[in-house]
Amino acid sequence: MATFRRGLDAEDRIVTKLEGFGCRVQRDPRLDHKHKLDFVITNYIDNPNFYSLGVQITTKLDLVEKQEEFLRANHGSRVTAKALYLELWDKIDLDDGGALAVLAVVLEFQFNRSYANVKIAAARIYEDLTYQFYDLSARVKQLRDRYDEQQWKRELSGGSFTVRDKFSPGTPGPVAVPSPSASASAPAPGASDELLSGTIDSYVRQGGHGIIQGEQDTRYFFHISHVSDEVLRDRLNALTYSSAPVHVDVSVDFVNAGFTKSGARYPEARNVRATQ
Repeated sequence: MATFRRGLDAEDRIVTKLEGFGCRVQRDPRLDHKHKLDFVITNYIDNPNFYSLGVQITTKLDLVEKQEEFLRANHGSRVTAKALYLELWDKIDLDDGGALAVLAVVLEFQFNRSYANVKIAAARIYEDLTYQFYDLSARVKQLRDRYDEQQWKRELSGGSFTVRDKFSPGTPGPVAVPSPSASASAPAPGASDELLSGTIDSYVRQGGHGIIQGEQDTRYFFHISHVSDEVLRDRLNALTYSSAPVHVDVSVDFVNAGFTKSGARYPEARNVRATQ
């Protein structure tokens, strides 16, 4: 089976095939660098009209960092009228129907009235050359939620976080994990319903947790699941994915949930929202 190699080889061969089918394709390194588009289709077979559909091709399925980059680069962009994120099963044979399947997906996104008002779409072509469109934003959220849940369970089973608080030198030991199963009828020590103010000092994108510097030098632990502000949550999720703490410096309001785990270094902040 004449399958393709990953990376530029797949892109080059697909462009050649599309041009062979009668499509006019534009390629520019700047499109790839800034807008994460491997190429732009400007005309179709026997069609004199001008179009601009940018395409990102990948053989790496569910690569959430790449998906997020594509969404950020094309959200609100006017470089192309439409943008397509296209995943290919890595066993597809481009010379035996694979390239035709790519063309079928591209044509459907361009000409199917169901997508007339859709700026960004995603699709996956399977090994048997069938394909399926999906909501890229929803898929990114699903993958991130799945990872955060798995990470949360691993940290709970270990009894503590493995990343030290980088911005608190001299305070050894890992940040303790709060228990999500704590009884609501028995408030944790130090808990209060009073709305407090502080500043997010550091955040670990990989673990989805961070530290808030509160008043009177009190520091609070928080997890992304306790951020109730959607805009703030999106901002934290847009940080570089890393196990190292990142300094954020965002003013927030929150509620002190107290020390939710025995031996915790910091009380926990919940209902975290950016200061209005």
